[in-house]
Amino acid sequence: MWDWWFGWHSTDSARYKLWYPDAHQFSAVGEDRSADRTLTDRQRYLDNVSYVDEYVGGTLQRLAIRFTDPTRLGFEAPAPGNTVVCARVGLSRYPVAQGWLIHQVRPTGHGSEMRSRFFLGDAHMLDLPAHSVPGRGAPLMTGTAFRKLDDAALPHLTAKVMGSTFGYDLAFHCAAEMNHLAAFLPDLHQEFNGTP
Repeated sequence: MWDWWFGWHSTDSARYKLWYPDAHQFSAVGEDRSADRTLTDRQRYLDNVSYVDEYVGGTLQRLAIRFTDPTRLGFEAPAPGNTVVCARVGLSRYPVAQGWLIHQVRPTGHGSEMRSRFFLGDAHMLDLPAHSVPGRGAPLMTGTAFRKLDDAALPHLTAKVMGSTFGYDLAFHCAAEMNHLAAFLPDLHQEFNGTP
């Protein structure tokens, strides 16, 4: 169900807003794979980029979330009923990654449990294919232009963009959106599973 959600919601801003109506503003996916019924739910979002605009704290963040297979980060393949969602998170207008997100979901006797971790301040160039960036008024600053920056400048840039309360604001945002999603995801999944 969680893998279905991560493959389903990014193709439409209205779907993304269901998750956290007060904070989520925009969503687009680098490669829309929703119509390919030969793919699993995980294959729809793995190695894909989700572009989202969302308020974290009082600041609008324009993010690029590049999902990756958790086994590349050393996780074992999830057991049935479990999933691990991993992604490199950066800015959508600049190819700079700010950190990592990891959501681990496992069944419990009362439903499921999600554990989320964010690793921030690990600044690197983010591989964002220019053709996958949705047109949003501002051009993507290319990796070539950014490579002119010294590697030492990247942490300062991301610290400035994130601000001093970003970690706290992100923890609050995650708790709010995941609790809200958990309240309606089972019914939504039952109704829309199998539709692009």
